[in-house]
Amino acid sequence: MIDEPESGPRRSAPELEAAHRRLKTGRNKPCPCGSGRKYKTCCLENDQRLARAAPESFDMAHPDGAPLEEDVEPADEVRQEFEALTSPSLEQMDAYLEARLALPAESLDCNELFDALEARAHPDLPAVFRRIADAVSSTAENSLGFFYWNVAEAFTRAGCEELLPEVADRFRTLDSDTYDVDALFHIADFLLAAGQEKETLKLAEHFLPILRADDHLMPNAVPELCVLIFELRVGLSLRDPGQEASTESLAGQLLRGFEGDLRADAADEAVAVIAGRVPAPAWTRDEFELPPPEAEEEDGDDTAWQQNLRLNRMLMHVARGAWQVNERPPGCTLRGLLLIWQAVATEPDRRRKGRATPSRNLLDSLAPAGMEERLVGACPGIYGVNVPRARLYLDAQEGLLRCAERHALRAAADTRRTAAELGRLRRALQRVA
Repeated sequence: MIDEPESGPRRSAPELEAAHRRLKTGRNKPCPCGSGRKYKTCCLENDQRLARAAPESFDMAHPDGAPLEEDVEPADEVRQEFEALTSPSLEQMDAYLEARLALPAESLDCNELFDALEARAHPDLPAVFRRIADAVSSTAENSLGFFYWNVAEAFTRAGCEELLPEVADRFRTLDSDTYDVDALFHIADFLLAAGQEKETLKLAEHFLPILRADDHLMPNAVPELCVLIFELRVGLSLRDPGQEASTESLAGQLLRGFEGDLRADAADEAVAVIAGRVPAPAWTRDEFELPPPEAEEEDGDDTAWQQNLRLNRMLMHVARGAWQVNERPPGCTLRGLLLIWQAVATEPDRRRKGRATPSRNLLDSLAPAGMEERLVGACPGIYGVNVPRARLYLDAQEGLLRCAERHALRAAADTRRTAAELGRLRRALQRVA
């Protein structure tokens, strides 16, 4: 189920105090939880989210509300004075912003400051963002990667997605010591959900060498970024059918920077579709069949690889159709279709129980039954669902549905039921955003 916004009791004061204590740990120091990993790759993100979700009145107080037995820090005093204002004016909010930025850098929590002004309905959040970003130097301790992630989420929530490229530009100023890989992929998700494939590609290409040099990443991080870059390059090329460039030249452009990470024939197949050098697809259900799982697991099985290429080819045709009919950026559609592919391929076996031949067809994702479960499984977040990635998934689901409708791959009554379920899921996402 898509988790609704939390409406129960807030986190306890001891939990909040523990999070605040851990937040004083350097990002590259061992995590206080004892996992042996660096704090930035372990509990930092959850602690920051926990702190941001705390009551505004909570600062450094005991559970009973009594202040800790220590001097009040200047930042705490300024914050308490601001929190005492019932309805601060714009001048008071701007004065608070300047007062906080004038204090020592080590006392500044960028997310807490931005969130406080967002909560008080500051009328110019972009200006608040720029003022904080301009004033704070990029260091590992400042965690600006998480700040940019938080701002991207706030701008999306406010319907200001046209500002996301500016956030991405700021994020690209971070280096190997100050960026965060989770923040990178989340900002990419916000950009993709907003249909900004060019900006996403620029961000991904910039950080690929940085990820390659980072020894603290999960092993799937670099391959995932390579696939994203490839999909976006293919998507941008699909906007211009019948390109005149040679097959070799186009394939080289698609594989630039990671020639050893992806097979060359994947690029050759993409070029054939981009340049219109393959016959029009048959548009039958069989063309959307997934490779059998046992074949996927066998190294060197060329038959399985050819089936992967066949399905990828169909996805490119679907993405091109979504661009030509609805002007949906094809790179964004391709990304969403890959999420759907993964969801269908990993759907629990219990859903197929009782079938003589378990179905593994991408068009099965259009069945209303199980659609929410597949979406949640494909788009997990830290808490509940990853909303921008889920939006991307549903946009691709919509594109696939319209493609099936155009080519008579689905009955009209089934199409109506699927459209109704897509609408319900979109409304549910709006409630949790």
